[in-house]
Amino acid sequence: MQYIMGKDGESPGEIEADAPKQNSDAGGTWRRIRLKYADGCEIILDGENKDKDAAFLQGPKGKIMKGFKSDIPDLDAKLKELPDPEPQVTNFVEAVKT
Repeated sequence: MQYIMGKDGESPGEIEADAPKQNSDAGGTWRRIRLKYADGCEIILDGENKDKDAAFLQGPKGKIMKGFKSDIPDLDAKLKELPDPEPQVTNFVEAVKT
């Protein structure tokens, strides 16, 4: 999700997590996690899938919902203008080395 939102190079300024007490040796389940960035962008992870009407992606210019429905004007044209992403390393060993 951070990659999609262009947030790989920064960390959230606020993190809220709703989760049961974790075992010190292993991570467990979580109910909801909210990450908020300096520019107001939020990433919300709904671990219990309770928020059925939540946007998949939401930013200052609009929302993208399930099924790629959106309230962003001319989204298809804007998507065509985006450059192709850099190729990702898909070999696990090479990814770890680099």
